Amino acid sequence: MLRISKPAINRNNTQFKGKDTSQDSCKPRTPINCKIEDNRVLFVSDLDGTWLNKDARIRELIDTEVPGLVKKYADKGIELIFGYVTGRPPERLISENLPQPNWSITYNGASIHQGLPAPEKKPFAPWEFMQKMSRFNSGEVKEAIKELKKLDKYKNFDIKPMSEILNSPCVNASKYTQPFCIISESIKLSDKEKSDSVLEEKSYRTPDQVNEFIGELKESLSKKGVKYDITDPYLAKNLPSSSIVIDVSGRFAQKGAAVEFLRNILGIKPENTIIAIDGGNDVSMIKNDGRCVTVVGPNSPLRTNAALQMKNRVELRSSEEASSIGVLQGLKNHLTEIYDRIAGSRQE
Repeated sequence: MLRISKPAINRNNTQFKGKDTSQDSCKPRTPINCKIEDNRVLFVSDLDGTWLNKDARIRELIDTEVPGLVKKYADKGIELIFGYVTGRPPERLISENLPQPNWSITYNGASIHQGLPAPEKKPFAPWEFMQKMSRFNSGEVKEAIKELKKLDKYKNFDIKPMSEILNSPCVNASKYTQPFCIISESIKLSDKEKSDSVLEEKSYRTPDQVNEFIGELKESLSKKGVKYDITDPYLAKNLPSSSIVIDVSGRFAQKGAAVEFLRNILGIKPENTIIAIDGGNDVSMIKNDGRCVTVVGPNSPLRTNAALQMKNRVELRSSEEASSIGVLQGLKNHLTEIYDRIAGSRQE
């Protein structure tokens, strides 16, 4: 089992390096910054399809390789902090025998836990407070989608909450995010879209009818006064039915915002941040601020987006390579670059 030493943070999650981040003092959009540490590195990986797959040998590799990297770089004066980011609810992380991270981000960013979630562990208090301050109402989102579905032009849509697709109430247990799925077979495609195979992973492009629906959903939510974020729709082939997923959430409840929050409170430079991703709902973690990104899997729009934004800071692994192997190799390569840069600055 992977065990990585935790950063120096008070057990009750109310202090960082002496700075008060209690619920009374933590303000939305103002993450508490601790002292920037030049030798601290944050590695955050998406979980399903990126860090994990069904190959047990790769799981064993994860359990041995990452602790080895932590020790190797600790001996060189580099502190490696490791986290998961996933759409899974905390309950699923609790029930599975996963390597132990320093941090886990669940519900695609709506919840953060120090280490793995556990029945007795509450979500990270400052992040939970920011979610409450967003005043996001998933019920209003459901109602807006229900009203749009009544329009003749969208009656063909087979659109369901993610919880119905996965037949799991815990998927929608978060109050701060509401994922919906449009079953791919129910979408009307133009002849051009059919010939371009827009609903295949390697050539995915959001169909015009779905883009129009999202535009009207945004307008409806704005009229209702709902403060929201909608991630770019993405294709999910690994669900029971191939679907386009729309993640509607509060302003803070998304992967990119959660990673930025952790980076700030841990005092980690953008260029000392390593992200591993594989799918459309990972786009918010791509940011041209000097961070390193490893992309695994065949998702063509994600690869193009990362390549355009990240320039020489992205590593595009072969889509034929086992995803976990790609994540580990990308991590090693990025760590080598970061260490060389830090070592060089120490000598100046």
